[in-house]
Amino acid sequence: MFVPRGSVTAERRERLARRLTSLDGLTGGEAMHPGTAAAVREVMHVVFHEPETWWTADGPVDARNPRYLVRVHVPNAWRKDLSEPFVRFVTDALAETDEERRRVREEPVAEVHVIGVPERGYGLRGRVLGASDLVTMLGDPFRRSQESGEDGPLLPEGSVYDPMCGAIVKLGPDAVTLERDGRTYGFCCEHCRRLFVAERREGRPC
Repeated sequence: MFVPRGSVTAERRERLARRLTSLDGLTGGEAMHPGTAAAVREVMHVVFHEPETWWTADGPVDARNPRYLVRVHVPNAWRKDLSEPFVRFVTDALAETDEERRRVREEPVAEVHVIGVPERGYGLRGRVLGASDLVTMLGDPFRRSQESGEDGPLLPEGSVYDPMCGAIVKLGPDAVTLERDGRTYGFCCEHCRRLFVAERREGRPC
């Protein structure tokens, strides 16, 4: 997040950081398996930058005329699905902490860029990971718990676990689903559904 130098106090930076790393806020309160939630938290970061110089075509941007420029990096395969939720989520967080809440929504002072990281352009623990590798990493704790027979949170009625990442998906007309062998699978996004289908083609068990 880029902000004019001196425009955001340490207390407000902390409030913003806590808000932007809130899984409940990001998912709209939709739950996920605890193991998946822990894995997601490990790769969420908020970094503040305060440039020495910041201009727009209308002149300098400073603490008296604050603006926000927020860049959210996600795997490029997820960018289309996540752009609208992230723009809304970040704008809500800024509005909640800005002294003039309406300004963030009514004036062009808060830009949010959802940037796709190229496939295999992300590294963690010394390894290069693609979007599918990330899904596997985030979903591994959930899958291990399923294989061991551990009980997760009680699923709300009409909901299922995404078999790839452990997100809890409410079934309905707008849900991303797949019917297979008399069973309905739900997915958090099209990418997880495609990955699930690809794994089944390779003969991996459901």
